[in-house]
Amino acid sequence: MFTAILYGVAGTGLIASFSADRQKTKKALMKAWKSFENILPQFLSVLVIIGLTLIPGFVAFPLAAALLKNGAGYAQIAAFVSSLVMVGVVTLPMEFKVFGKRAAILRNVLALGVIFQ
Repeated sequence: MFTAILYGVAGTGLIASFSADRQKTKKALMKAWKSFENILPQFLSVLVIIGLTLIPGFVAFPLAAALLKNGAGYAQIAAFVSSLVMVGVVTLPMEFKVFGKRAAILRNVLALGVIFQ
């Protein structure tokens, strides 16, 4: 709930900023986008590392509960648990044998895409 409130406040602030000065708001959004682009490679590498550790659900869910209890947001917890459970680089060789190389890669790429929604 708190995360939704923060998104609402941010959206309201963006609308207010846009109505006050469109040029400054567009410039600020462009700077934010550039910052996001700079952070994205590091963020993706963290997701890959998490995908390499192959943490099972019985470990991921209690860990998520502890993170939630300590203030993490629901969206971040969902992405974290999804990346732990759904994306697995360690399991790729087995998936190649069972599903085929193309299907295994497609499954992992789609699972990674689900995380970002």
